Amino acid sequence: MKKRAVLIGLILFVFIAVLSGCTENSASAGNDFTFDGISGETNNGSISNPELVSGEPVSRTFMIYIIGSNLESDYGAATSDIAEIMESGVDLEWNNVIIQTGGAKKWINDFVSGNKTEIYEIAEGSILRVKEMPLKNMASPETLTDFLAFCHENYKSNTYSLILWNHGGGPIGGYGHDEISGDTLSLSQLAEAFENSPFGADNRLEIIGFDACLMGSVEVAFALKDYASYLVSSQETEPGWGWDYSFLGKIKSDMTAEEIAVNIIDSYYDIFDMLFTLRPDLTSDITLSCLNLANLPELENGLNNLYQKAGDVLNSSSFPVASVIRDSAKEFGTTNPNAYYDLVDMRHLCGLMSTQYPSEAQELSDALDKIIVYNKANIPNAGGVSLYFPYKEKYYLNELAAFYETFNFAGDYTGYMQKFVNLLQEESAVDWNLSKSVSKQESGTSFYVQLTPEQAETFASASYQVLWYYDGTDDIMWNADQSEKSDYIGYYSVLPGRTWWLKN
Repeated sequence: MKKRAVLIGLILFVFIAVLSGCTENSASAGNDFTFDGISGETNNGSISNPELVSGEPVSRTFMIYIIGSNLESDYGAATSDIAEIMESGVDLEWNNVIIQTGGAKKWINDFVSGNKTEIYEIAEGSILRVKEMPLKNMASPETLTDFLAFCHENYKSNTYSLILWNHGGGPIGGYGHDEISGDTLSLSQLAEAFENSPFGADNRLEIIGFDACLMGSVEVAFALKDYASYLVSSQETEPGWGWDYSFLGKIKSDMTAEEIAVNIIDSYYDIFDMLFTLRPDLTSDITLSCLNLANLPELENGLNNLYQKAGDVLNSSSFPVASVIRDSAKEFGTTNPNAYYDLVDMRHLCGLMSTQYPSEAQELSDALDKIIVYNKANIPNAGGVSLYFPYKEKYYLNELAAFYETFNFAGDYTGYMQKFVNLLQEESAVDWNLSKSVSKQESGTSFYVQLTPEQAETFASASYQVLWYYDGTDDIMWNADQSEKSDYIGYYSVLPGRTWWLKN
């Protein structure tokens, strides 16, 4: 099984799948090619397709849009997932699996070209190249629209689903980095791509899935609600090797969209659960959920009602309590110490707000129950859907809050958020200069700081840094001027990978 091979590779810290005949020049020299020992061919535009017969089991077309980026050019992650798809055992009598590739400077296999944009069809025991085009910007709305239109025109089926494969940055960062053009699709551009596609209110996609980080937010759901019935996405970052595509082999023609979504989520969760059991040191946060987009209006109303009431009483006096609630909410995307996505769990936030606004919080909680179909996570307080709530990115708060208004989502919440941002940027009435506070050492490794009553009233959480003097004798990575190592003091954060240097 390919997944077993991938697991062994992960355990050995190898991300790149070993493929037969791989070269740096990934273009195939002729019409025939091999992929991980499986034969393939160029189909010269001839499309095979399961017949759509009235009264027969449901036929489905799965469209997979792979922007390879550095995930492929550095690690071969897209190649590995294509191999999983080919070996998934998907029933091709009733299912089409169509893949578009691009957006990577090179591909770690011997048939996908880094100089062209290509469309492939999964066939029995092989993969068919059914269309090749001049290199396109995969992070362009037009390119995604063209792919959707191609699949709809050439692969007739009862339902269609789309999986978007690549990096994700949540509602603010968008989806899909094309490393050739350097572009990314914003949420508005994603909506534009669907607006111009064959899929809309009368012909919704069955599922839109993001095999990408941080796209499990209510804003993403809102942007896509007119184009799909269900959204499958992760609140948290995803490990680089992403989804387990063996779920395709479990799909039966009589399954509902919700049952397919459950299969996707269970396969993703279970493969990492097995890996982390074998190698606990590789453990990372895993979340994946399915949202019913038809129930989004009720969720938007609940969010508006809660924050309309909260906004009525938000001022300089009440702000400390509001800030503590925001700071206490479960946050996602915090593994990168140089970037804050300001995404919080809606259910956890709702529970924190219930202490002040019980009826409104209950209304929002009921709406969350209706939109969250299924959710799995290996971390606490990951309830299934996130919300952008600015707090950490202080230098960009006004800019991002203004950008958020373009989503046209939950006007009362948006108004509260802008008010919150304005108060957050005001000068604090509490003196938080801890150099004036009493610091005591309880033991060789235990310290505490005595807060003033004013500080204690507004305290939410704390972190610390370990300070040491660097004399230049250790061989460690650092980012100061090499000629002045001994003149620097280093600060090491408890967050992995972050190091600052200050002059001594």
